[in-house]
Amino acid sequence: MGLQKGDNDFKSGQKLIRNLIDIASKGGNYLLNVSPTGDGTLLPPAIERLKTIGQWMDVNSESIYGTVASPLPKLDWGRCTAKLHEGQTTLYLHVFDWPEEGKLIVPGLTQKLLSARLLDGNRDVASAVTDAGLELALPTKAPDPNASVIKLTIEGELIVKVQLPTPDASGKLVLIADTAYVHNNEGSKNKRM
Repeated sequence: MGLQKGDNDFKSGQKLIRNLIDIASKGGNYLLNVSPTGDGTLLPPAIERLKTIGQWMDVNSESIYGTVASPLPKLDWGRCTAKLHEGQTTLYLHVFDWPEEGKLIVPGLTQKLLSARLLDGNRDVASAVTDAGLELALPTKAPDPNASVIKLTIEGELIVKVQLPTPDASGKLVLIADTAYVHNNEGSKNKRM
């Protein structure tokens, strides 16, 4: 794809940052195409978007570089990336929808933390294990409107409790493919011929 003269439909900086996070949370790489004009310069909106991404990365790059896909189920409030170390697991929670009441639940996570802190400002975050998962007590205002990152350090191998589907507000139990646990994806190894 190249420059299309007159195409001014630029994605917002927030959309590009969240795309980057979403793709990293699935173990992928994000290739962003920024086409120069005929004289080799970049359009001002493209420069603005790149600066926005750069400013976010100045604070949060450790949550993207060197990470692997999320070991957690799909999260309603954002995405997760992880780093696996000898004897430790680091989770980076990328919060898109900051909770108004200041409580964020990480479903299925019931291990005690070594530490929990916001990357922006390096502030500690209080946590407690509940039946629903790990509950984090957050400030009332998100540090970053694009995506705020919470770094969790867990001792040992990560253990995530399987989350069973629950009915929605209307009482319906909706089962969708992207939340399914797939096992034996290649079929039985003991096929009859």
